[in-house]
Amino acid sequence: MSYAIEYEDENFRGLCEQMRLATCKFGKAGAKKLARRVKELESSPDEATLRQGPGSWHAIDHDWPGCLGAHLDAGATMIVQSIVTATGEPGWRVRCMGNCYKH
Repeated sequence: MSYAIEYEDENFRGLCEQMRLATCKFGKAGAKKLARRVKELESSPDEATLRQGPGSWHAIDHDWPGCLGAHLDAGATMIVQSIVTATGEPGWRVRCMGNCYKH
C-alpha cells in the first residue's frame, strides 16, 4: 500500500517528483536520499513504522513540534508531519525541505 503525501508548498512537490529539480537543489547525493525518503514515506502508515526504517527519522520537538526530520545532504533536512487525509487514510505532509533550522 502507498500512503498519501501532501505538500506545504508546491515547490516541495516538484523537488520530490522531479529528480532534475532535486539534483539542482541538493546535488546528486541529496536527490538520491530525497527519493529514498519519499519511498519511506509512501510505505509507512505512522511514525513508529517510519522511525523503524533506514532513514534515521527523528522527532524535532523544539523547532517543529509533532514533526519528524531526516537528513538529506550537506545540511539539508526533510521535515514531515503525520496526517489523516480527507478520505480517512493515514498520510504525510511535507512541511519543509532544505535548511529548515534557520532562525
